[in-house]
Amino acid sequence: MVYRDVWPGIDLVYSGTVQRLKYMFVVHPGADSNRIQLRYRGADSVALTDDGRLEIQTSLGGFQDDKPYAYQEVDGQAVDVSVGYELQPKTDPASYPYGFHLGSYNPALPLIIDPTLLVYTGFIGGSGDDRDNATAVDCEKNVNITGETHSPQATFPDRNGFDDPFGVDQTPNSGVDTFIAKICSALCADLWVTKSDLPDPVRVGEDFTYTIAVTNNGPNDATGVVVTDTLPATKGTLVNTVSVAADKADPDIRDNTATARTVATLANLIVKKLQAVAAAIPGSDIAIDDTTTNNGKVGAGASVTRFYLSTDAKFDGGTDTFLSSRPIGPLAGEASSSGSTTVTIPLATAPGIYFVFAVADGDGAVSEINEPNNLRARKITITP
Repeated sequence: MVYRDVWPGIDLVYSGTVQRLKYMFVVHPGADSNRIQLRYRGADSVALTDDGRLEIQTSLGGFQDDKPYAYQEVDGQAVDVSVGYELQPKTDPASYPYGFHLGSYNPALPLIIDPTLLVYTGFIGGSGDDRDNATAVDCEKNVNITGETHSPQATFPDRNGFDDPFGVDQTPNSGVDTFIAKICSALCADLWVTKSDLPDPVRVGEDFTYTIAVTNNGPNDATGVVVTDTLPATKGTLVNTVSVAADKADPDIRDNTATARTVATLANLIVKKLQAVAAAIPGSDIAIDDTTTNNGKVGAGASVTRFYLSTDAKFDGGTDTFLSSRPIGPLAGEASSSGSTTVTIPLATAPGIYFVFAVADGDGAVSEINEPNNLRARKITITP
């Protein structure tokens, strides 16, 4: 359908399918493309998206005008012309005016500006002069039309297409007739998927549960629903994404995926605090105070903190002298256990500089994310 000279030298052309309405402007040589002035009335907002689309929001929902495309035909080849939507200052509160901004092009050749309107469409009417007097969209996004028709019965469709009447007067009344029609939107089901994990964080080697919930926000039933969920195979932070799809069109696919991030980890026992006397003599008893902490995010089972006397600042469990140990009960993540242990400095210890070592999980009973950080040392002088 062509509307010629909507603006001087500029034609408006409509075409499309049942579910996609296309319109384009043909700017003839010598015409001013800046004359193209469009506006949306009754919208709540009109804005440009990051990818150059025009997004229109109304009280009944939203839709988008696709990013425009412009070109000229030169020697039988389509040559692209840079184009984008241009929002213009509002002249009244109820409308949003806009036009197009264009890059350079040859004004001696026709210019095609080709946007796409991303909403469904339909057709109602016959071969005569048919007019729409009122249009409304219902809660299921169907279009309800009342109007008048001059078309004969043979070309104006009844409820069953062009079949027998269905409880209505199908006889022309020698002039204008009124009609009420409904154009149904495409069947659609708005699926929404969510995903949660429990527990999080989880100890490596233990079970945890993903819970997936799929909701259909309608308006139609969803059929052929397929949920795709590929379990992660890595350690550390497990990133798992689930997606859902169905046979019906989905008006909003942004909520068709959901991601859960689960921290798979272990306990991390450390000696957070270690205190002892600065000097002692061989054969004397001293008190060692320590705080053993689970610095991890998951619990640790029962363990033992062991104490050693070393001749240097480098721990060696095979050669350093074992003094004693303190049992540690199970510790939740970031929990601590403090205590005091009395040990005896061996009688045969020669005078000199030594180091008291405290070793968390001294018997290696707890699997940890960081084994090397289990040590803490304090210098002590053994005097004659």
